Amino acid sequence: MALTTSPRYIAGHKDAQRSAESLFESQSVVQIREVYRTYPVCAVEPPCEPRLPCRVGQVETKARNDIEDKKHQLRQLVGGSYRDLIDSADTILSMTTCCQAAVSQVHGIQNDFNQLSESIRKVSKATGHRVQSGSQREQLFAVGSRVKYLVDTSELLWGCLDTQAYLEAAHRYLRASEVHRILMGTAASSMGRFPLLRHQWPSIAAFKSQVLEGVQHRLKTHTHLDAQAAASALAASCFLDYLSSAQALALFLDCCRHRAIQPLAAATKAGLSQPALQELLTKLAATVQEVVIQVGQIFLAPVAAVGVPLLLKQASDDSSSSELLFSPLPGQERSQEADAWQAVRRSTLEGLQPLSQPDASSACTSWLGRLAKDIQKHCCPGPMAACASPPDFASLEAHLQSAISHWQPPSQPPAQESRPLVATPRPAPLTPSPRPLTPLGQSPFETVETGQSGVPDSWEGVCDWVLGKRLDLWQELFETPFLKRAQALIQASFQGVSQDFTAPLQACLKAAQQAPPAPPGGYYAPQWPEQGSLGTSPQLGSISRHAGATSRSYKMRKRARLGRGDAEGSKEGLGWRGLLEGVGQQVNSQLMQALEGSQRLLGQRPQNSTNDTTDDYSGSSSSQDYRGLSPLHRAGELQPFIQEQCSEAVQAMAEQLQAQLLQLGQPAMDLQGAQLVEQALLLGRLSRIVGSNAPALGLILGPPEAWGRPEGATLAAQRPPLRPSALEHKSSVKSHGAALHQDLQQKLRNVTMSAYEVWAGWVGRGLCMELQAALHSDAALTSSTPLQAWEETIIAQEDGMEEGGGEMRFRLPAAPSPGPLLFLLAACREVARAGGHTTGAVAVQLLEWELGNAALEAFRCTHSFLSHRLATLHQKLC
Repeated sequence: MALTTSPRYIAGHKDAQRSAESLFESQSVVQIREVYRTYPVCAVEPPCEPRLPCRVGQVETKARNDIEDKKHQLRQLVGGSYRDLIDSADTILSMTTCCQAAVSQVHGIQNDFNQLSESIRKVSKATGHRVQSGSQREQLFAVGSRVKYLVDTSELLWGCLDTQAYLEAAHRYLRASEVHRILMGTAASSMGRFPLLRHQWPSIAAFKSQVLEGVQHRLKTHTHLDAQAAASALAASCFLDYLSSAQALALFLDCCRHRAIQPLAAATKAGLSQPALQELLTKLAATVQEVVIQVGQIFLAPVAAVGVPLLLKQASDDSSSSELLFSPLPGQERSQEADAWQAVRRSTLEGLQPLSQPDASSACTSWLGRLAKDIQKHCCPGPMAACASPPDFASLEAHLQSAISHWQPPSQPPAQESRPLVATPRPAPLTPSPRPLTPLGQSPFETVETGQSGVPDSWEGVCDWVLGKRLDLWQELFETPFLKRAQALIQASFQGVSQDFTAPLQACLKAAQQAPPAPPGGYYAPQWPEQGSLGTSPQLGSISRHAGATSRSYKMRKRARLGRGDAEGSKEGLGWRGLLEGVGQQVNSQLMQALEGSQRLLGQRPQNSTNDTTDDYSGSSSSQDYRGLSPLHRAGELQPFIQEQCSEAVQAMAEQLQAQLLQLGQPAMDLQGAQLVEQALLLGRLSRIVGSNAPALGLILGPPEAWGRPEGATLAAQRPPLRPSALEHKSSVKSHGAALHQDLQQKLRNVTMSAYEVWAGWVGRGLCMELQAALHSDAALTSSTPLQAWEETIIAQEDGMEEGGGEMRFRLPAAPSPGPLLFLLAACREVARAGGHTTGAVAVQLLEWELGNAALEAFRCTHSFLSHRLATLHQKLC
């Protein structure tokens, strides 16, 4: 054991292992075996001799394993190489082809260089032609530099269009046009060497239309375009189309008209809310005001400042003329392109001189007229429909007029900077300190401060500078659309009155159809007077009822009503008669509300006469301290229109009543006829209430000056209805409202008369038959002996011509006959059916006429009957 662990043994073992490994790496196993067979036995230490065959076996095993691993790695390497070779075969062939082509091209280049060197050698030999060769190179350089300028123009123009630098694009295009013209006229023979220019120049020439379209698009669509940018765009159009200042002004105004109307036209297709409409019109007004001031800045000379208009200033700017300093072409002593460009500039600038104020004023006035027609076309009835009520209308009008009056010219922004559109009105100061307006005969800038640019700082000063006169922008642009919208609102409000009248009318007719039918003379009034009847004080009715509540007749009538099922003092007991008061109040209230809304549309602050709980005509926004700024002519147009619409609404109600009356027809002498009579009385009384008991109707059709006065409604309520006799004595010269009121009164009176004629004729026919039957059954009329109940009556007569007098003696019954008394009582009941004490005198007169005819007819029939009876009796006696 000591021997195996000795250092000597360990070192020898390691050396033997290394020798065995090197032996197996250099020789095969067979060779090693042969060597060991023939190798002489050396002196080996005893411990090492038995271990040598075992180590040889281990080395052999390891060598075999390594050999197998190497074989496996070799097979993988060969297989991968074959795969790579197969995959790259096509690539190798393609590379071979490309290399061959490159080699052939290189050979061609070498041949070309050889030919070039030979030509150079030939030229160098001709020493006499050296000067001529130099001049040709200079000419070629001159032509090439111009060709390069033209070729680069396309890319530069695209860049200018992208950045909206239209003036720079116009300058570059015109300079390129002059370069191309001179080049083609001078060096056309050298252009064969530059075929690219021949193909590219048509595309460069097409940029002119693109620049012009870009200018118009920017002027039409950009709402934040300042005067400097607008002048630059207009200068580009002037250079390209050779426009004068007047033509440029026409182009500018036409584009601005499109820019102002475009949002309004877009809003016509889509609905707007009231705030959106307010913002839209405010921006439109601000746009128009800015256009007017930009006309002065671009085309007119500044005021109180030394300078030129912006259009001429932008057109005079020429910072890129040095790029035209080319080498002279053959036959030229100096370059002609710069001179040609300066000639174009001078020709254009000659037509861009500042305009006179009359020319600018005429163009702006004509433009404002066309713009007003466009606004009227697109506003009515499109976006203006957002004003659905008079308060919205008044609020929009006040805001827009305030924005116009408080508008201020925008400050001049730095170059190439956009500014927001001034659309929000400047708030009024808390302490008013108004600036006095400058008279038209003086200069508007003596009291108006101007900036360094010479632009006035107020709308009045801008108008005096550009237009030479003060301009009411509201009156010019917005008055007509607002007038039409006001007329539409007025028409809708009064149409609503007539439309809302249909429902209560049908309800009253239904109640009249359901009322208990009563024959002629058989109607019993539920109470006297009718509760809340128009024309009678409620206090008087309550006092009358209280005074008669303890009477015996009242108690008897009450028991009779309770027996019939009528309710004392209730709307159900009155039936349709209890609904008339509400219908009349509804019509009167709606007319007053329509008048109040119309006053807001006139620009006047509505004032209510009373604060009645039953007739509350004040709107929800009546407390607003709004004082209209509308011109007087709008009130002059709307006041007759209000009266006409009111007249048409009431005429529509009268036509409804007349149509319902015609549908009733002639009532028969039965219970169904009694129901028709009730409906006819309803229509007659409604017609009378609308015509005579509606204070609002008289107020609206009266003088417009009384609409806003507190006593206007009181005077209209106290005004009596017009009678035919009064109408005949009226003056032939009448106001428009008075004539309409007269026609309405006559129409409603005709409806009332027709309704009462139906009732009176039906009553007359019925009572005539009852009176005739009563007279036929009266025994006193057929008695042949003197009646004891008749007493002799003596009436003394005095004759002024004689001293004495005489006596008149005749016999009268002690009491009237029952038939006539019943006839008169039935007449009184019919008066109660028609309305009692509220029945008009016309209705009573019609009833009197029909009853008189009925009495005469009954007496005639009775006389004929009695005569025939006496004649028959006389024949029997004889």
